[in-house]
Amino acid sequence: MRLRAAHLALGLLWLLLLGALLVAAEPPQTPPWPPSMLRVCPQGPPTCDFAQIQQAIEAAPAGATLEIGAGVYKEHLTIDKPLILREQGENTVVQGVLPTVAVVQIRVAQPSPVILEEISVIASPPDPSSPLSTDGVVIAGSTQAVLRRVQVSKAEGSGVSVRDAAQVTIEGSQFFRNGYGIVVDGRSRVTIRRGIIFGGGVGIILGRSVRAQLEGVRVLANSGAGISIDGPRAQVLIQDSDIAGNGFGGPSPGVSISGAADVQILQTAIYGNHGDGLSILDDPSNAIKVEVSRSFIFSNRFSGIFAHLGNPDTYVELTENEIYANLERYGVEVETPPCVSRPTTVRGTISGRKNGIPGPGEGAANRLWSRLSRRIELPNDRPRRELSLARWRPRGTSPGLY
Repeated sequence: MRLRAAHLALGLLWLLLLGALLVAAEPPQTPPWPPSMLRVCPQGPPTCDFAQIQQAIEAAPAGATLEIGAGVYKEHLTIDKPLILREQGENTVVQGVLPTVAVVQIRVAQPSPVILEEISVIASPPDPSSPLSTDGVVIAGSTQAVLRRVQVSKAEGSGVSVRDAAQVTIEGSQFFRNGYGIVVDGRSRVTIRRGIIFGGGVGIILGRSVRAQLEGVRVLANSGAGISIDGPRAQVLIQDSDIAGNGFGGPSPGVSISGAADVQILQTAIYGNHGDGLSILDDPSNAIKVEVSRSFIFSNRFSGIFAHLGNPDTYVELTENEIYANLERYGVEVETPPCVSRPTTVRGTISGRKNGIPGPGEGAANRLWSRLSRRIELPNDRPRRELSLARWRPRGTSPGLY
């Protein structure tokens, strides 16, 4: 019996030693890091994971979510991977400190998007000794990005600059007191929905080869043009939008179109601008195509629509619009550019159908009805009649603008 007990004890000892060796051979189990959600707050650890947003960006894996607590973060952000930056609480502000560096720079090669939600961006004060201006947000390369309920202000350059071949959606965002609200160039694709761009220089600039869709956008009280479309091969749709009160820094139009652009304006109100409502300027090497339908163009200082048609391939079509009460010139004016004194030949085509363009003596009249070449006809298929301003309703208000 004693021998048997000794054998059992020896066997148990060998089992214990073998188990210890196996446990020692296993690699240590560490929790995955960095996690898929990181928290940022001004207090830093242990209240949250990081005190600075850029630290969290560098630690986060692609696809992670950064929840950013309320507070002012004085830093510049560089985002080079797909991430979601989301406000947690209220009044999350990223404020730049370097006068010639964009506050947020985004360049991502991966197909997944960068998303900014409910974050305010305030640019650095300008450096009077530097010729460079500061942008709020720069999105470049082949980046895909979504800006949702974002505010960008006080950028001497652009509130948002979309470059190269970036694809960007901007929803419910505000851009105010910037040199240029939104600038898009270079084969980029941008969709802007339900945004407000006000109180800056030029509201929106759309350059060469861009594809842009503006829906429910309000471009208000900018000192330059409300929307400037100037780029060969640009394709732009403006729908259900308001372009009002722009150009007070010098007579500038609500919407300016030049270069070989293709533009559609649908169900949009263009009013109270300090130049023309809509200005179309082609040249012999750049034909323009413009379609305006079911829109209201009224109370602009000069003409409702001014068109210089110098290219035989330029085509302007006006359908079911109300063009009225434009103050100093015409409902529709087709002639030479303002700085050209000698007569020029109108070579493009302008056509109209079912437009209301009241002339002198009629209710809500333009100062003059239309000034057109004899070669051009702009028929009104229904009788011109007194127009009621009650037919148009503003799409909401903004504090301090009305």
